[in-house]
Amino acid sequence: PLMQDEVFLHQRRQSGGVPKTKQALKHHEIYRLGPKRANEALKPGAQAVATVQGENVYWRKDVSLLRTKKAWLFQKRRVMEGEKPFRELSEKSAKSSLQARDLAESTALALLGEDQAASRQLFGEWQTEPMEAKQKGVKRPRTSKTASGLPELPAPRKRKVNSVPLKGFEEKLKQL
Repeated sequence: PLMQDEVFLHQRRQSGGVPKTKQALKHHEIYRLGPKRANEALKPGAQAVATVQGENVYWRKDVSLLRTKKAWLFQKRRVMEGEKPFRELSEKSAKSSLQARDLAESTALALLGEDQAASRQLFGEWQTEPMEAKQKGVKRPRTSKTASGLPELPAPRKRKVNSVPLKGFEEKLKQL
């Protein structure tokens, strides 16, 4: 019964029209307000579906997050050859307008040694392509198989236990 209710609500939300308030659009599955943050952008060709309280409403799939080249690598995508950044952030706006998740990501990039200018160049998903899963010339290690054809798992490693002898423990144990 609970699963049927969730399915019903999901279908009802998708079949319903555009919500009438900004609050209703905040977590809507299909629609959302236009990009507000510096690391968001509309995909090329995106058009407003409706207007709510003077603001344009777009399909959620048409609003994309912008990321740096290195951040796209973390997503297993790479920026296509010859693509120019969709947006370049000033140092001040880069610090103030990105969310905490993006700030953590930029901190990780700084630790990897990405220079400051490149860390402010943002690209959209439409400017990237998926990275190839297999690289030529890279061989996987062979795993032995059991008689049934399943891979043989390595023996579990034994952990060294650093124990400290407790004073009087042996005597207490004998009393039991």
